[in-house]
This record gives sequence, C-alpha cells and structure tokens, in this order.
Amino acid sequence: MRRLMLVLEQRTLGEKMAMGFVTLLLIIVGLGIETLGSQFQLGADINALYKAGVVNLTQAKNIQINYAQIDRSLRQAVIASDAESRGLALRSLAQYRDNLAGTIATLRPNVKQAEFLALLVQVETRVAHYLQSVDKAQELLRQNRVAEAQLFVAAEDFQQDGASIDRLMQEDIVISEKYISTLTRNIQEQEAANLRLTVVMVVFGVLVGILVAFQVMRSILRPLHAIRDSVQQLAAGELGLSVPHIDYRNEIGELARAIEALQQEARQMAAQRWIKTSQAAIQADLQAATTLVDFARRFLSSL
Repeated sequence: MRRLMLVLEQRTLGEKMAMGFVTLLLIIVGLGIETLGSQFQLGADINALYKAGVVNLTQAKNIQINYAQIDRSLRQAVIASDAESRGLALRSLAQYRDNLAGTIATLRPNVKQAEFLALLVQVETRVAHYLQSVDKAQELLRQNRVAEAQLFVAAEDFQQDGASIDRLMQEDIVISEKYISTLTRNIQEQEAANLRLTVVMVVFGVLVGILVAFQVMRSILRPLHAIRDSVQQLAAGELGLSVPHIDYRNEIGELARAIEALQQEARQMAAQRWIKTSQAAIQADLQAATTLVDFARRFLSSL
C-alpha cells in the first residue's frame, strides 16, 4: 500500500483527476450493465409468462367456449321446428367451428413445454374425432333424417367425445394456472435478487469511490504538508534542511524545486550578510586596537 501511495503521489493532478473520473465512470457503467441485464432477464421472464402461460390459458378457455357453442348450436339444429331455425343454428355452428380451428392454430406455435404439447396433441385428436361426429349429425340433418340425428347427438359415444375435450381443457387450464403461478413467483424472486444485487453494487461503488477519493486526497495533502513544514522551518531560519519531493515530476515536484531555489537564494543572502558583518567587525577591531598584538587578541576572541 505504501509503494502504491508513493506511485500515486508522483502522478500529476490531471492524472489523479482522470483516475478518479475513470473509476467513477467504471462504477456507473457497471451499475448500468447490471441494471440492463436485470431488465433483459425480467423482460424475457415476462415474455415467457405471456406466451407460455397467459396465451395458453386464454386459448384453452377459448377452445372450451367454442366447443360449448358448437355443441349448443348442433343441439339447437336437431331440435329446431323449422328449416329457417335449423339453418341459423348450423350457420352459427360453422362460425364457432372456424373460431375453434383458428384458436388451435394460434395456440400451437406458442406451446413449447412438453407437458402442454402432449395435452395439445390429445386435444387436437379429440376435437378432430368430435368434429367428424358433428359432420355426421349435419349430414343426417341435410337428409331430413332429424330423428336419427337427435338419437346420434344424444348417444353416449357422442357425449363422451365432448366430455373428453372438456376434461382435457380443464387439465390444460389447471396446468397453465400452476405454470403462471410458478413463473410469477420466479419473477418476483428474480426481481428481489436483482434489487439486492443493485443495492450491493451501489454500496460497493460508493465505498470504492470513497476509497479512491481518500487515496487521491491523501496523495495530494501528504506531500503538501511535508513541503509546508519545510517552508515553516526555512522561515524559522533552518536553511540547511533538505526540501522533500524535489524528484517528483508533477506539480508537487515543481513547487518543491521552486522552494529549493528560494532556499539557495536565502543561503547566499545569509552568507553575504555574514561576510559583511564579519568585515564590519574586523574593521571595528582594527580601528579600536592600539597595537598589532591587541588587534590579534580582539580578532581571535571574536571567532
């Protein structure tokens, strides 16, 4: 750590500011990437929830509704008292039949899970068999064999086909609701985990930012304090001290070298003052001495 601090102290102020800016930028970018990743994952989970859960559940209920309407229209047709009512019921049947086919066609591309696919295959098989029975009943009606059509629709085999479709769709609805519940819970857990991760990263980023700011501040203040102490000692007359950090290739080093130059000037001025003072003292002793021996005594006593 001390070696790192020495290296940091020798950097210029611009480099230190750039280091702090880059650190802050990296923290922001890291937070941004983490947030984007969380949002993408959350979006993917919601999309999966919509496609595999909500769409499947909605279409399963639509199949139930259309099947019920086909069965209802067929029964209205076989008990109709006149041709007009029977024709109206059969047209409604054809419309609901088209809706049923469209619903199944829309559902198939969105089904990816094996459990749903297996159910869909069974539903398609049952629906195809049921629609064949519906076609047979319609053919009997077109031949005016109304009584036979009524018996055919009331038969147990015909009823079982419809009951099988209804049972399969109920099973599909239960599975879809369970899948939606599980995926919703997973999304909530993922969102909570993302929130915790974001908080941890924010706290970590703040701590790293504080640490970097503290080290940068310390790398500036510590050499400045050392130079301040040197200036105070120079002002007190200690001209022989060594000015620190003159080897730094930054603003601190330039300041230290400038103070060292002032120190040299102060030393020269002090030396000149000493010479002048000594000269004045020698001249005074020379003038005051009466003999050469007296001058020598005065001169030696002043040393």
